[in-house]
Amino acid sequence: KVIVTSTSTISGSSKTIETEIYKYTPPFEIDGALSIYGDGPCIKMMGSALIDGTDVTVPTDFDCVGASCVVTDTGSDPEAGLYTDLTPGAGCLNVTGASDIDGADPPITDGSTDPGDSTLQDWQDLAALLTPEADNVLAGGVISGPYTWGTREDPEVTVITGDTSVQSTITGAGVLIINGGLDITGAGSFKFEGVVIITSGGDLEVDSLGNFSIFGATILAGGGTSSSIDLLGDSSIHYSSEAVSYAGDAMSSTRLGWWRTR
Repeated sequence: KVIVTSTSTISGSSKTIETEIYKYTPPFEIDGALSIYGDGPCIKMMGSALIDGTDVTVPTDFDCVGASCVVTDTGSDPEAGLYTDLTPGAGCLNVTGASDIDGADPPITDGSTDPGDSTLQDWQDLAALLTPEADNVLAGGVISGPYTWGTREDPEVTVITGDTSVQSTITGAGVLIINGGLDITGAGSFKFEGVVIITSGGDLEVDSLGNFSIFGATILAGGGTSSSIDLLGDSSIHYSSEAVSYAGDAMSSTRLGWWRTR
């Protein structure tokens, strides 16, 4: 916080105004590298897909893609790799091939028996709070950039208002809110550092080449009849407290605390 003091003198009479200005960040809590809130969580992983709650640094190169993104373990306490608000149904936790879910012990947390720190409503409220002040707003559909939605030095809040198919190169940092599903096709490349919030019953599907990485945290908070994740190839979701801090910076605002005259 900062105290600003201003003094003016008129006709020999002085008055001083003091004001407190502070940085406000809406509170939020991370329950896992990937957290699914609401009914019908369903996770399918094939190839070498990875969901990892180990707290890692952001990649050395902001513009890296897929396996070229090099990170290191910070040594801090890990989060769950996967947190689900409710127990996945039969056949809805399908991890095959060399794919893996890693992180805290155990790496998968079932919120029905071990509730997390956040709820479906918490994330929906945060998305609703941030949306009117977004730096970037897109209508959804096919995204054929390339686009950069925020950087480490200047993270941003980006909102996509409908189902989205990425068929180009996307990089970004901060907060990404998608009011629908996110589909990364074989022609698409996606890397984001921060918090990704998928609402309105949307699903996440990565159907090919592994050019998909999220560092920070990924949230499915649709609250519909189901929420599904399909990760193929070398696609990866990593928990990173450093990347989560970019989300905090992106959603922060300057506020007036108190003021007084003397």
